[in-house]
Amino acid sequence: MDRIADGLTVTAAAADGTVEALETTTGGWALGVQFHPEQNPNDLRLFQGFIEAATNYRTNRTESSGNVHQHV
Repeated sequence: MDRIADGLTVTAAAADGTVEALETTTGGWALGVQFHPEQNPNDLRLFQGFIEAATNYRTNRTESSGNVHQHV
């Protein structure tokens, strides 16, 4: 990669400098990876972060709308 887009930061790289993970710096939850995190069942942080972000999104959306059954 020659340039990382504004609003993103590299959070993992291979020994040769290949970018393996990017995360947002502008809030919310966004992550891009260049590997298979499911192949390491001993490190579930990526999945735990995703579930936590989805749960928080749902909770905040439900509280602000007052409608539990509202669809996206």
